[in-house]
Amino acid sequence: MGQYVVGIDLGQANDFTAISVIERLPQMVTEKKPVRMGADTFMKTVTAEKPPHLHCRQLGRADLGTKYPEIVRKTKAMLETPQLDGAVLVVDATGVGRGVVDYFREAGLRPVAVHITSGATAHYDNGFWYVPKRDLVAAAQVPLQDKRLVFTQTSELNETLVREMQAFKIKITAAANDTYGAWREGEHDDLIFAVMLASWAAQRIKPRTPPRSREY
Repeated sequence: MGQYVVGIDLGQANDFTAISVIERLPQMVTEKKPVRMGADTFMKTVTAEKPPHLHCRQLGRADLGTKYPEIVRKTKAMLETPQLDGAVLVVDATGVGRGVVDYFREAGLRPVAVHITSGATAHYDNGFWYVPKRDLVAAAQVPLQDKRLVFTQTSELNETLVREMQAFKIKITAAANDTYGAWREGEHDDLIFAVMLASWAAQRIKPRTPPRSREY
């Protein structure tokens, strides 16, 4: 059993709020490496961690118009289930999301708040991660290409996600280095963003394990 990361892309008035649950499965490799001691060389067995496999266990969408306090309540209830106890919660804090992050914190949750930027490097400042859009795209794109990101649940949302990914690729190409909003207009892209957020956190931030008081 791996460690879980829950990604939430917060919708606005005409957008869905989407959720993805990704299980991070560490991949270890054991190999022999030459070690030199003085004039002698011998082989030593070492264990190293490879990039993890990411299994998307769940995709979901809240109904259009669902109020943010209700989303927070349902998220908290989900994270209190035995399977997701100790999971990392990652929330899009861009735009309206910055204020909603406060709701999650007031509910006793500890979200990793991600503000999406068009910058060059990810950095942490005063309770928020500032993450370039290209980092988020790569966080899902590379594992997909390497067949390390797989979708294990049969759901009608899987087809919706595929359509979002196809449309999203076109928007990214057209927007190039434009601002965040330039590639979040028009078609819904909430599911792919929920997956990107969870994938990014699963590969960069070590998910915590119970008890909940433990720091990242």
